[in-house]
Amino acid sequence: MKNTFLIALTAATLAVLPVAKADTPLMLHYQLYAGGLDVVKVDMRYTLTDAHYDINAEGRTRGLWRTLVPWSAHVQAKGAVQPDVKVAPVTAIYDTIWSDKLKSVRMDFEPTGDIITKNTPPRAPGGRNEATPEQIRGSIDPVSAIALVLARASAGETACSGTIPAFDGRRRYDLVLASKGVEEMRKTDYNIYSGPAERCEITFTPVAGFPKKDEKNGFWSVRDNEKKDSPLIIWLARTEENGPVLPIRLQTDGAYGTIVAHLGSYEPLPVAQAVTAP
Repeated sequence: MKNTFLIALTAATLAVLPVAKADTPLMLHYQLYAGGLDVVKVDMRYTLTDAHYDINAEGRTRGLWRTLVPWSAHVQAKGAVQPDVKVAPVTAIYDTIWSDKLKSVRMDFEPTGDIITKNTPPRAPGGRNEATPEQIRGSIDPVSAIALVLARASAGETACSGTIPAFDGRRRYDLVLASKGVEEMRKTDYNIYSGPAERCEITFTPVAGFPKKDEKNGFWSVRDNEKKDSPLIIWLARTEENGPVLPIRLQTDGAYGTIVAHLGSYEPLPVAQAVTAP
């Protein structure tokens, strides 16, 4: 069950692909459903300028699920945006709390492309083929992958395309993005948008660091993604004239059924809440 909610938060984080710069920080609010049940709330803030990015997401179970499944998580990544439409991560922090027990991963990125990783508490080796320094070098964390897509989009490039090498502190994989055309969406009690939306599908190619027990975890499943059967699907649309393109809905499969997230609301934040450059 823990993995399902971590997948949900990561999926929502990966979904932040607005085709516009966010010089003024935005706060987005998502509600996630697993197997049709309202289980997780995600609040997300991001800032992107010509020089730097800072993205934060916080998620937690809610209602009765908060009692049954006491889970919360916080992810953050910041770094520089380079003139050649690349990002240079500085720091990424991924914290998860399960029954008051904190697990934290901090990644510090060196100019050489190497990544210094600190796990708290330290992770015991075994049960997987650990990623080597050579495999990790030059990759970026999943949240910085968002910033890379944002930088491409703000430069006028296609947002949903290409392959991004990613590392989350232990698992090394390639994120593969592909646009599947435009679909018509209808406004519902969950969905705030009605109109055309681009369908963006994301799969991943595993490289190293995956234990056998993760082979049934939907979007993160080695088995499913070798066949490309369980992509993360994101629908992107502009909710207002001259506004940024936002992820309206996302969907993927997990061990406990289909995970769906809807954008419930969003608003600009005061400029004072913008994060300074790293």
